[in-house]
Amino acid sequence: WSSSIDQARFIRSGRPRVHSGRNEAKNQLIGGGSMLSLRLIVWALLVGAWTVPALATTVDIVAAADREARDFDIDGVWSFVDPETALILHAGYDAGPLQEFRSALEFDLTSIPANAVVSAATVSLFVSQVYSLSTVDIYGYTGNGVIELADMQGGTPLSSFGTIVGTAEVALSAAFFSDLISSGAGFAGLRLQWEAEDEFSTVQIRSSEFSLVESRPTLTLEYAAVPEPGGALLLALGLVGLGVRR
Repeated sequence: WSSSIDQARFIRSGRPRVHSGRNEAKNQLIGGGSMLSLRLIVWALLVGAWTVPALATTVDIVAAADREARDFDIDGVWSFVDPETALILHAGYDAGPLQEFRSALEFDLTSIPANAVVSAATVSLFVSQVYSLSTVDIYGYTGNGVIELADMQGGTPLSSFGTIVGTAEVALSAAFFSDLISSGAGFAGLRLQWEAEDEFSTVQIRSSEFSLVESRPTLTLEYAAVPEPGGALLLALGLVGLGVRR
């Protein structure tokens, strides 16, 4: 009898240990599943934080300032800029008196977010008169909203177009405008100048003062604002920290 009683006690006393082991395994399984779920959530948040597609935006910007300047005797010394109210801009040369014309246009960039990346840039110019078939070069520079004599020299070559009467849609370097925006520049400047010296070659372009609005110089930019890591990334990092503490 004593042997049977001892066996029964052993069995009864052993059952809790068996149940305890099962509970511990169950808890480990649940805990492991929780960590797996936590990792999946963190992964999804991190991927979402970095791969949100940026929506493309297209904006048309009419020239905020545009004026032409003159270099008498074509000696590299720019004498003065014509009045802001001029309806027509010139690029080219004239023999009476001997002089070169160049025109500068500036476009306000302040409406574009600082984290924008420009994918396409085009300037629309209406050529109203051509005195010689040739090419007009376009140079880019950092503007300040005011056309000055210094704007008539230097700059970055961006494009060129043939002198044909009508609207000229000229593709420009998108990277040039992205760099301007990221640097905090408020205005993009474009200078128009005749490609080769010719005393009897001039092109006339309608200015921002021209009465027909659709023929005014217009810069079209297509850009996307690159999203910055936000709340989703911070939440993901917080969950990572929680998992480490566990």
